[in-house]
Amino acid sequence: MSGLLSAMNHLGLRFFRSSAVLPGVIILIGLTCGALSLAVFGPSDPPSPESDAWYVKGSQLASTSQLDEAVEAFQAAQRADPKKADTYFALGTIWLQKRDWRRAETSFASFVKLRPKSAQGWVLLARSRLELGNTSSAMLAYRKALSLDGSAQEAKDALHRFARQ
Repeated sequence: MSGLLSAMNHLGLRFFRSSAVLPGVIILIGLTCGALSLAVFGPSDPPSPESDAWYVKGSQLASTSQLDEAVEAFQAAQRADPKKADTYFALGTIWLQKRDWRRAETSFASFVKLRPKSAQGWVLLARSRLELGNTSSAMLAYRKALSLDGSAQEAKDALHRFARQ
């Protein structure tokens, strides 16, 4: 607590040194950070025990390159809770590894519907569309990614490359 008071004092926030006001300030800061996180990253998936168990199993299988079995586990997670965005992302990455561009596109399209503020999701959707030869749709997805994260290098590179053509 003294470290926080020292930091606040250093920042010129001497008003908040009162121990009666400090808990309220900490709560206000926490709520503000939570709201900013929600605005930037969107909502996280709520817990779903069955879906979560399948997701963990799929992640373990994918980490040992058992991709077909991982797909089955992630699909079971989707059946258990179709609103869990992370399963669509995980499946999309597997489909990219397997070079199944159509399934990757479908997975990432579902992911960005659930998590529209994920720049990485938009980048991977764009990559899938580009591999399918759908350049205009890929460029739209890359632009969306860049609007969410100005440092999305793959999006920058792709848009620059296509601007020169």
